Formats: sequence, C-alpha cells, structure tokens
Amino acid sequence: PHFIILGSLAAYTANPGGAIYSASKAALNQTINALRLEMPEVLFTVVNTGPVDTEFIFKASGNVSRLNRLIMIRSNTLAQEIIKAIHHPRIEINRPMWMYTALKIYNFAPRAIEKMLKPLFMTKIK
Repeated sequence: PHFIILGSLAAYTANPGGAIYSASKAALNQTINALRLEMPEVLFTVVNTGPVDTEFIFKASGNVSRLNRLIMIRSNTLAQEIIKAIHHPRIEINRPMWMYTALKIYNFAPRAIEKMLKPLFMTKIK
C-alpha cells in the first residue's frame, strides 16, 4: 500500500492565529515518521505545502493576505507532482521548495528570524 497524506509547511513554523493548525500538522508529520519506521513495507508520502489556490484556503482563513495570494501554489501543478509520487514514491513533497528551505533555516534561529522578518509571520492577521 501507498498512503498519500496531505500535511502543511505550517508543521515547521507557527504564526499568530495558526497555533493549533501548526501543532496538528507537526503531530501528523511525526506520526507518519513513526509509522514509516514501524511498517517499512508500507509507503507513505507526506505532501507539505504552503497556500494552494483552492477554496479551502479562502474558507479556512476568511481573509487571505496579499502575500499568500502572491505565493499560492497552482493546484493542478501540485496534483501532477502527487501523481508522479504515486508512480515514483517519495517520502515527502514540500512546496514551494524555497519556503520549505526557509522554514528549515528558521528552525535554527527562530527568535532572531522572527524579529527580522516579523511581517512574513503575520499573514493571518490584518
């Protein structure tokens, strides 16, 4: 079997108004990591994304920031990547890659980066 799990890049950070969402996505990632170790015969692919151009983001957020609108991932492009991962299994799909890389760097010095780039963390607050 091959499970495709929809996660979020929010698993690697938090922002005002999104603490519970981020915590649940981090827990999801760790649960899948544990299952991958416990059941090596089963394939798991976690799809972690930033904002995707679907109705979900508009319903969940209510007000989508201009920044989020600029960086939204096209849903058809993401779907193609998921289909590719079904045929050529991967552990994770992280999109956009630049955001994933930035969040990994953020985890090395979160307080300093929050001070320098505070507006980027305020996407859910008007």
